[in-house]
Amino acid sequence: MGCWALASQAQVQTAPGETGAVTQIQVLQDIPSGQWELRSRTEPASSDNTVEQGCISPQAIARDLQELVEMVQAGQLCSVQLPVNTATEGTLELRCQRDGKEFVPAVMRFTRPAKDRMHAESQLQMGAAGPRMLLVQEYRYLGACNPP
Repeated sequence: MGCWALASQAQVQTAPGETGAVTQIQVLQDIPSGQWELRSRTEPASSDNTVEQGCISPQAIARDLQELVEMVQAGQLCSVQLPVNTATEGTLELRCQRDGKEFVPAVMRFTRPAKDRMHAESQLQMGAAGPRMLLVQEYRYLGACNPP
């Protein structure tokens, strides 16, 4: 199903494969496991809006979000900060160092407008000098997963 990426101040150094701060995002912790519909789009648009369905869990979301953070981090030494971290809204910032200066290649904002809905908006820069993009994802809970 791909990337499903994503009020205390938290800062955690990240290393490949480590999910530390990602698992601390409160808005993602009470997402019910089950069948979800995902509508996503990117800007600048690389393709039409996509609609997918699949069974997900909070652990799977954290794992996919960590993979996205690692892809954006691209081997740089970075920290993850959670400047907003409540049950209804969370913001994750990836802060990295380049040439002695801090830059922010990723800001991901998550909101839960309702128990069966989640909105994720990610501003991303792939690699230290890569292009910037906006990824917008709308999740809707459909119910329990059907066994295969």
